[in-house]
Amino acid sequence: MNAREFFYYVKEMRDAQRRYFKTRDQVVLRAARKLENIIDMEIERVNQILEYEKQELQRRQRLGVGSDLEEH
Repeated sequence: MNAREFFYYVKEMRDAQRRYFKTRDQVVLRAARKLENIIDMEIERVNQILEYEKQELQRRQRLGVGSDLEEH
């Protein structure tokens, strides 16, 4: 998911949450929860990428190998 898609899903999620709290409609609640799940999965996916990158940087530092950014 790219940043634009993430923004779109967050906006849709917040709109659904607002509609639910305004109406207490169970169909709207299910839609909001589905969107929340999509957002939660994307956050977890990005956190895993960031954690891998952090560990890779630490590994490179231990080995004395510069990162791609440091070499330029």
